[in-house]
Amino acid sequence: MPVKRLSDTDKVQAVMDLLQGKGSLAEICTRYGISQTYLYKLRDRALDAVKTAVGNGRKSSLSREQQLEAELSKAKEFIGDQALVIEVLKKNR
Repeated sequence: MPVKRLSDTDKVQAVMDLLQGKGSLAEICTRYGISQTYLYKLRDRALDAVKTAVGNGRKSSLSREQQLEAELSKAKEFIGDQALVIEVLKKNR
């Protein structure tokens, strides 16, 4: 898939479409002319920015256990997302 240079507004809108469920992952990627990997990277960066803004950079004050729990939660979310992608790809065969 050819890579398309997106404006910041389009990047935000693509992530918002994904988070709000305004179409499947494949549909959103086609709409904006981007790869699924790139959309996931945009989503992850956006969520990290939100976490930082909400926490005002207090991540370092978390206990080691809390940090590990947060990482585990993020890993589980990623695995779930990948499972959905695999299911979509299986159905498109």
